[in-house]
Amino acid sequence: GWITSLSGAAAGTSGAANLAIQVAVERANADNLAGRRIELVTGDDASDPRTAAQVCARFVIEEQVRAIIGAQPTPSRLACNQAAAKAGLPYIAASGSAGDICLPNMFYVGQVPNQFVLPLADYLVKQGWKRVYLIGADYSAPRAGLALAKARIEAQGGTVVGTSFTPQSTSDYSAEIGKIAAAKPDVVLENLTGAGIVTFHRQFANDPRVKGIRQADNFLLESMARTLGKDADGVIVAASYYASLDTPGNNAFKAAMRAKFGDKAVPDYWAVHAMNAVGLLTQAVKQASTDPKAVIAALTHA
Repeated sequence: GWITSLSGAAAGTSGAANLAIQVAVERANADNLAGRRIELVTGDDASDPRTAAQVCARFVIEEQVRAIIGAQPTPSRLACNQAAAKAGLPYIAASGSAGDICLPNMFYVGQVPNQFVLPLADYLVKQGWKRVYLIGADYSAPRAGLALAKARIEAQGGTVVGTSFTPQSTSDYSAEIGKIAAAKPDVVLENLTGAGIVTFHRQFANDPRVKGIRQADNFLLESMARTLGKDADGVIVAASYYASLDTPGNNAFKAAMRAKFGDKAVPDYWAVHAMNAVGLLTQAVKQASTDPKAVIAALTHA
C-alpha cells in the first residue's frame, strides 16, 4: 500500500514522491530485489487524517496489503497506522519526523529535526542574525523542530522574538506577517508544510511591512522555488536533499525518473524518501518472506 496526499493542502509535497515510488517498484521487480514481485496499491489521503484512516482500512481489509509505505504529515500518518498496527502490518514512513513517536510497527527513512533544523539555526546566528522569529505548521514535527531551534538560538546568545503555529489549511498569512513586522526580527525561520509554503513565501515577499527581513526555510523544495520565481530570491534553505547534487547515485536516480516520466520529473527529498522506503522494505522481505511479523522483526534488527 502506498498512501500520500495527492489532493488537499499537503499535495504540493507529494508529486515527485508519487513518481519516485513507481520507479523504485519497477526497479525492485526488474532486479528481483525482494525475491518476489511487488504490487503497488495507491491511495490518496486527501491531506485529511479521517480520509487517511479510511484509505488504510481499505488497504488492509479489501486490498489485503502486506505493508504500507506513506509520505504523510504526522496526523495522517498516525490515523493511517491505526489500521496497519491493528493488522500487525509494517508501516514505513517515507518522510521525516519529530523523533518523538515510537511505535513497534513504524519505521522512518527521513530526517529528524536535529539533523536539519539545528544546522540552519547555527548558520543564522553565525551570520549575526540573532533576532529570530519562528513560524511553523501546527503539528508535532514543526513544533519539535522549532523548539530545538529556539533552545539552540538562545544558547548561542540569540533571541527568539516571536513564534507562530498555523493550521495546514491556512491560505491567508497577513495576520502572522503583521506579527513578524511588529517583532522586527533579523530573520524568520520557517517550518511550514504543503501548499502553505508557497502561499506564505508569496505573501511575505509582496508585503511591504516586512521588506528587508530575511527568510530561512527547512521545507522549501526546489520545485516550489521555481514556482515562486523572484519571490524566492534570497531565501536560505537547509534540507536533506537537492536535485542539483552531482553524484553518481543521484545522477542515476534522476536519469531513472526522466526515463519514465520525462524532463519535468525532478526529484526532491520526498522522492528520495519514497525510493529509500521501497529499498528498505525489499531488503526486509527478501530476508524474512512476506509474513508481516517477520518483516517487522527484520526491519527492527536491520
